[in-house]
Amino acid sequence: MMAFTRWVLVCCVTMCATGSTYGQLYQNNAPYWAKQMARENAGANQQADLLRTMLEKMQDSALAFSIIDSIWNTGNKQSSYFNVRYHSINNRLLYLRNYPNVFGGIKGEILNRFSKVINLAYETEDDELIYYASAKYGEMATHLKEPALAIMYNINALELREKLEGMVQPDAYSLLNRMLYQMRQYPLVVQYSKKARERFTQQQAPYNKKAFMHNSNTLALGYHRQGYFDSAMRHYSEALAIAKNCDSVWFGIISGNMGQCFLELGKPDTAYGLLMKDYKLSLKRPIFYDNAANSLQWAARAQLAKGRALQALKMVHTAFNLLAVTYNGFYYQNTCFTAMQAHKAIGNMDSAFYYSGLYYRMEDSIQRVINSSTVEIARLRLNEKQNRYGIISLKLGREKQLRYRNLLLGAITLVIVLGLFALYRSKSMAAYKVQRMQHEKQLVESEMALAKQEMELFRKGSIEKMALIEQLEQQVQLTGAQEDKAKLLKELNHFVILTEDDWLHFRGLFEKIYPSFFDKLLHIAPGITLAELRMAALSRLQLTGTQMSGMLGIGLDSVHKTRQRLKHRLQMHLSPEVSLDKFLNTI
Repeated sequence: MMAFTRWVLVCCVTMCATGSTYGQLYQNNAPYWAKQMARENAGANQQADLLRTMLEKMQDSALAFSIIDSIWNTGNKQSSYFNVRYHSINNRLLYLRNYPNVFGGIKGEILNRFSKVINLAYETEDDELIYYASAKYGEMATHLKEPALAIMYNINALELREKLEGMVQPDAYSLLNRMLYQMRQYPLVVQYSKKARERFTQQQAPYNKKAFMHNSNTLALGYHRQGYFDSAMRHYSEALAIAKNCDSVWFGIISGNMGQCFLELGKPDTAYGLLMKDYKLSLKRPIFYDNAANSLQWAARAQLAKGRALQALKMVHTAFNLLAVTYNGFYYQNTCFTAMQAHKAIGNMDSAFYYSGLYYRMEDSIQRVINSSTVEIARLRLNEKQNRYGIISLKLGREKQLRYRNLLLGAITLVIVLGLFALYRSKSMAAYKVQRMQHEKQLVESEMALAKQEMELFRKGSIEKMALIEQLEQQVQLTGAQEDKAKLLKELNHFVILTEDDWLHFRGLFEKIYPSFFDKLLHIAPGITLAELRMAALSRLQLTGTQMSGMLGIGLDSVHKTRQRLKHRLQMHLSPEVSLDKFLNTI
């Protein structure tokens, strides 16, 4: 696989020169990509990103779509993993093919597709796949200028990444922080800038100082806009120290941010020097003319604070000229506000009113976007939770139906198997009967011999038991003392129980020694048999198996079997600590 990946990377480098040739090679490897995109692990997400990068670099969009269509035709369309990754890549290609004309019907189509992608990811309950879908949705929403969707899904992706890996690279927070700052979500800017800062400090290798500088500046801006000037100045100073050695323009920008802070703290002289430094350094690069304009209009406010309205107005006009070259809506709004203040200071109320109208119209427009986006974020997060709960409930319902179906199929299969088994058994029994007949003669002879032995035991026992019964009855009538009970026990140990009358006589004598024994036993085990009752009584007398065999006139093997059945019947009252004999002794 590694060899194949290296081959693909070589294709990326050379495809511009031989696009059609490598396009054919990609199509021939469509089954490979389809298989990779259907895998249920995080590595498949990386493979999907690799494929997306390769397709984006193709100069021929038709060829890119031809390749992704080939992958679709050979892929497992029933796999949620395959569908999520395929449609994420396809949506990206669709966006690139229509850029910059994506803010019409195609925008709605892309967002609708991504909505289905995120639902498919939720159905899997796989956090790795949900992270992948959320990150791609957030990225696309950012490009399509949908701040609410972009913020929500980027936050969702970051939270999942933190959950899965425990530590996210600091630059992952940069894009989110820029969006949050534009939406004036300053507490969240501080929150995620702090997280990025923690990641910087946790990195073992030397971290990117410039990236750390940007993060410190963003953290300071978050504090600054909330009025925490001491915290803001501390982080501005930290960022400024780094910028001094690596980037002169950003040294000026951070100086200008500190100048704004000093101006709000009522120190216009200090503020003016820092703001002019920012202005002069930004002028060195045309792409920063908008920042130069913003710094200049803030410097104009410092002049106004010192009572220099005419100088301030000149600076405002210069700022407008710079914004005409590099426009920035937020900086234009700031400049309109300063122009209003400057004209008002020199008494030009018509001009002040004009710029006031421009400023407040832009502010109202921005505030409406921010408010609606804030509400939309809350609504989307609520809908997302409800949607996820609904998807999980639906999945559980499907699983329940599947279990019921499987149970039904299992029952049908069991009936069929039992039927086949019965048929097989009936045939086997016929063969078995033939074999058994060959052994019946031997078994009959063995049983006859055993019966003769037992009959001999019965005969001897019958002769002895009549005299013993009469003797016991006389002793019971003459005495009821405790010492006589011991004698009764001795006599019972030599009793022989062959007939029903024998049993009744034995039971009467036994109950004189152990009253209610049989009643309690019948209450404990209502289904107990007569043979088991007899075995329980003899066990209570603590007789050996041989003695029981002699008294009952049965073989020792029959004694063991009856005793085992009795133990099974009373098993709920028994335990490793309480044996059958111990339990019977308590009754």
